[in-house]
Amino acid sequence: MPYYIVKKQGDAFVKKLLNIFKKDLYPEVKKAGNLPNALDKALEARGSSLRVMRRDADYDFPVINTHMVNNNKFSQVYIAQDVRRFLPDFWRNGVCLAQGGTDDFNLLAEAIDYWLTYDVTTRQLAEKYPFIVPHEHAAAFDEGREVAYAWNRMLNTRGEHLKPIISLAMHDEVVGRLFPFTSHYTLCLSRCTGYPYDDIGLPYVTPAQFARFEDGRLIMGESEGEDGRYIVSRNRSEYLGEGNAAEALALIKLHLPPHIQPAVAGTADGLA
Repeated sequence: MPYYIVKKQGDAFVKKLLNIFKKDLYPEVKKAGNLPNALDKALEARGSSLRVMRRDADYDFPVINTHMVNNNKFSQVYIAQDVRRFLPDFWRNGVCLAQGGTDDFNLLAEAIDYWLTYDVTTRQLAEKYPFIVPHEHAAAFDEGREVAYAWNRMLNTRGEHLKPIISLAMHDEVVGRLFPFTSHYTLCLSRCTGYPYDDIGLPYVTPAQFARFEDGRLIMGESEGEDGRYIVSRNRSEYLGEGNAAEALALIKLHLPPHIQPAVAGTADGLA
C-alpha cells in the first residue's frame, strides 16, 4: 500500500525555510526538488516498493513537512532550520507514540518504512533505531491497557476540582471502560482511544465553579457554583443535571447510550 504524503504547512512557512538551502544542510532534498521526491529515492534505494502519492502535484516547494500514512499508522517528518536534523514522529490509531531526530536521511527512510510496514511495538521500533524515543504512554497503548492508563494519569495530573468525579468514574464498570480526556476544565468520554475522539452524544462533566448553563449552552468562566458540585451536559449543548461527584456519576450513567461498549483502539474517523 502506498504512503500518502500531505503537505501540512502554508506557503509562508515554506518560503521562510527556503533559507535552509543556502546552508546546504539537506543536499539530497535540494537535489530531489522536495522532501517527498527525496523520500521516494531513499525508499527505492533500499528496495522498498512503497512510494509517495501526492495530493497536490502543483505544490512543489523544496522544503515541506510530510505526513505518511499506511492503514492505522502514520508518521510526520519535520526539518530543523539551523542544524541538519530530520525530526520524525510515529503514530498508531490516532496516538503519537514516539519521536526522534537523526541527520541520516537513509536511516530515517528505513525507520519509517519499518514502522509503517511491519506489525511492531514502539519498543521494538526504538530498540532497532536508537534515535527514536518512545513517549511515556507508549507501552500502555502497545499492550492494550491505555484506558486504565489514561484514567490513572488523569487522576494524578488534573486539578483538584475534577479528582472526586474521576476517582469514582474510573472504577465504574461502564464509565471506567470509556476513554477519558479533558477539555476546558471538563471531563469528557470517548468511544475510542485515539484522536479525534468519538464523544458525540456522550455526557460531559464540568465543575460548577468554572461554568454555568445559560441559553441552551454551557458557558465557561468563573461562576458562583458550589465547590464539589458538577454540571453534567451533553456536548455542552444539553443540560442533563448537576450534583456532587456521586450524583454526577449517576447522571452520566443515566444518559449514556444504551448498550454502550468499552472504548476501542482507533479514532472517530475510523469508527464512522
